[in-house]
Amino acid sequence: MNELTISTTVEGKEKLLALEQYLSNLPQTPIDTSHTFHAGVYARTITIPAGVALTGVTITIPTLLIITGH
Repeated sequence: MNELTISTTVEGKEKLLALEQYLSNLPQTPIDTSHTFHAGVYARTITIPAGVALTGVTITIPTLLIITGH
């Protein structure tokens, strides 16, 4: 994990909710999304501009997540 990772403990979830509340008051940035279906597999690719903070949902099913960039 790195300094940007928040664990799924109760304390971590509370911190994440506070972050999302703070971010919701800032200007929102559109996120380009492309969808691909191949051989019964769904893949979604998003492009996050530099300087943008992004939060997501807790994933409860086996999922492949690939992150590239700086």
